[in-house]
Amino acid sequence: MRITKPLSRLKSIQALFLAAMALLIIILSVPLLWSGVTIITTLTHQYGGEIITEKLHSLIDPINRRYDTLARVGLEDSASHRQEILDNALLDLAGYRYKESGSVFVVSTDATLILSADFQGADSPDFPPFFANLQGDFSTFKYKVAGKARIGVATYYPPWDSYIGLSLDKNELLAPKNRFIRITLLVLAIVVIIASLFGLAIHYLLILPILRLTHFADQVTNAQHGNEIPGHFILELATLKKDIMHMVATLVSREERYRAVFNAPGDAIFIHEAATARIIEVNKAVQTLYGYDQTEALKLNVEDLSSGVSPYTRAEAEKRIAMVPQAGPQRFEWHARRKTGELFWVDVDLQSFGYGDDLCVLAVVRDIEARKKAALDLAAEKEQLAITLRSIGDGVITTDQQGKVILLNKVAEDLTGWSQSEAAGRPLPEIFQLINSRNNEPCPDPAQEVLKGGRQLELAKHTTLVARNGTRRAISDSTAPIHNPDGELVGVVLVFRDVTEKLRTEQELHKIKKLESISVLAGGIAHDFNNLLTAILGNINLARLSAEGGSQLDNLLEQAEKASLRAQNLTRQLLTFARGGEPVRQHTDLAEIIQDNAAFTLRGSAISYQFEPPHDLWPVDIDPGQIGQVIQNIILNARQAMEPGVGHIEITAKNCQFCHEITVPAESCVQVSIRDTGPGIPTEVIDSIFDPYFSTKELGSGLGLAISHSIIKKHDGVLLVSSTEGQGTVFTLKLPVSQGTKAPSLPRQEHKKAQTPLKVLVMDDEEMLCKLAVQIFSILGHRVQTVVDGEQALASYQEARAQGEPFDVVIMDLTIPGGMGGKEAVTKILEVDSAAKVIVASGYSNDPVMADYKRYGFVGMLGKPYRLSDLEKVLADIL
Repeated sequence: MRITKPLSRLKSIQALFLAAMALLIIILSVPLLWSGVTIITTLTHQYGGEIITEKLHSLIDPINRRYDTLARVGLEDSASHRQEILDNALLDLAGYRYKESGSVFVVSTDATLILSADFQGADSPDFPPFFANLQGDFSTFKYKVAGKARIGVATYYPPWDSYIGLSLDKNELLAPKNRFIRITLLVLAIVVIIASLFGLAIHYLLILPILRLTHFADQVTNAQHGNEIPGHFILELATLKKDIMHMVATLVSREERYRAVFNAPGDAIFIHEAATARIIEVNKAVQTLYGYDQTEALKLNVEDLSSGVSPYTRAEAEKRIAMVPQAGPQRFEWHARRKTGELFWVDVDLQSFGYGDDLCVLAVVRDIEARKKAALDLAAEKEQLAITLRSIGDGVITTDQQGKVILLNKVAEDLTGWSQSEAAGRPLPEIFQLINSRNNEPCPDPAQEVLKGGRQLELAKHTTLVARNGTRRAISDSTAPIHNPDGELVGVVLVFRDVTEKLRTEQELHKIKKLESISVLAGGIAHDFNNLLTAILGNINLARLSAEGGSQLDNLLEQAEKASLRAQNLTRQLLTFARGGEPVRQHTDLAEIIQDNAAFTLRGSAISYQFEPPHDLWPVDIDPGQIGQVIQNIILNARQAMEPGVGHIEITAKNCQFCHEITVPAESCVQVSIRDTGPGIPTEVIDSIFDPYFSTKELGSGLGLAISHSIIKKHDGVLLVSSTEGQGTVFTLKLPVSQGTKAPSLPRQEHKKAQTPLKVLVMDDEEMLCKLAVQIFSILGHRVQTVVDGEQALASYQEARAQGEPFDVVIMDLTIPGGMGGKEAVTKILEVDSAAKVIVASGYSNDPVMADYKRYGFVGMLGKPYRLSDLEKVLADIL
């Protein structure tokens, strides 16, 4: 090293000094002699130090050569070889002796005593001063051990991160000086004055500069680099000063470079002792991140820098630091605390390294609070998106570029039958199976179509989704490409919905519209047919009045009358189908209704039936046409369900004292059961047979039982079904009995002229019905006047009142095409005469006015076609 060069030149200084001393002793006598002794003492010390330095150098050179050899063979990183060199070197150094008291010592930079003959341990009181004198490069120093002065030289040895030195007893080193003193002691008295003066000169010109250099070296050792060396230096000392200043400048430059690198990162860097987790060094970023300056940070422990909430505690931090040397580098997130108390998240990277004989851990800490918040925000946004997708009513499926499923929402899971975890990664056609509902042919994969074309696609009509369990649903679908921010196609999204119910509703609406059209036609036919039947039935009744009772003609007319009444039932069914109105209840023998409609429905069929009603079956208040339709619908279903020619239907009727199912205030009911021997109704569909448009027959409308159920409900009754597969079906209907009446059928009416003739006004737009009314009322002994609409009826009624001969009864047709009908006319007549007795007559027997005629101002009701007896009864009831 450059500092050794000026030290070696001290030999020439020493020679000049000895020559000068001899001259001064001769010239200046004792004072000069004394000064010479002092100078010789100093030079001897320096000379001895140089010798010791050379000896130490000779001991270190072989060790360096071993490390050089290790580097040449590429084993410089071999811990075992380096340890072997260390062990052998320490063994050699321990056995080395220089002169009698000289020995080698090795002390680590952390004051650990590795090798020493002077000290037994670092706890010796003389050790701290000794350690304070250690410094880099070859430098001589003095120290004491157990009161004995010693002189040593030491140098810092980087491979061991330690100081290596050689020391010996001061007296042994200065033995030549002592001999010189004894020889020159006599001369000393002569040259004392001269030597003193000369010593002062040496002090100022040589000793003081050396002391200044020594002091400066101590400052450098204590990291005080900014001072200049004061004073004047001559000869080699000037060169030495220059070399020392250059060396210090180099060291300062290197340290500044190291500090700049250490402080450059934005991440906080801590250096911990591995064993204790104590902080021994930090960079400037610690202040930025935590708020502590470097001085404060070195006094902290890991607890001060942690949130303290488990698991972010001091014990956990120390545990993680301690495990790094054995387990290797560690990286984890940590909840940290700033000087202000603010908590924040950091990413910690721990690695171990050796620092001399100490094992340290380097901790690089990065602030991830913003990243953590962004991750939480992203997770929240993703969760919100997932919730949104699972909440919307449409199914959503996304795929990647290969058409493999990435995501399904809850609706898609329900419609396809595949869960998210099961479907992820599978090809879309495996999950989203589409067929053409018309031909059952598979549909093209919509994802592949979009991936090829890069444009939005909608499924064709008649597309059906086949679920995992085989369930088929009509769907509508929109498939669109997914692009990333750079516009690249990265996948496909499908949005679809189940439109099965929508299509069914549309079909039902279409059926309803068709039925409405048919119902209008049926209503018109029924109305006109009832008018015709009224004329036919009225004329038959008139003819029977002329025929002899019991004659063949009377019997034929009776059969014609019954046929007309059956035709009346057909028109009632047409009206029920057309309007589904409220029932027009009549006091009726239910057994006759059942017998007629059962025989009519099974006519032409080989299926047999049995019906033996009890003779005391209670009468009921029903609409005969509507209840007849119920009987026909049930028997027709049974007929269609059984094999031709092998079936049998059993019908029973009985009186029931208590019917819990009946909701109206009636104590009793009539129960009718219709049992067939068909295959029965499957359990899975029996609960749906009363639903509109539900049918198990290929060409069935699904309306028969639904209408029947509605009719029975409007009659305040119940319709029940029970079935056992393979054993047939039983339909049971219960109707409330006529309240307070348990009498059988009505007595026959005898047609005779009224004792008190009535004046009757008949309004009807059918000419034949007007003529028939004239004939009937004439036979009954009444006077009759006919009109064709409401305006004429009102005018005739007002005119009769004005003449003092008001009408006793007014019979009005409910509907007059193109004119005022009975509903409007009765209101105007009642305005003229509030006591007017107006009877409504109509072929629309299911019209609401017919069902609740009193509400509209009428006092009676005649449903077309009506018999003569029906007319007589109504007149008798109101008069």
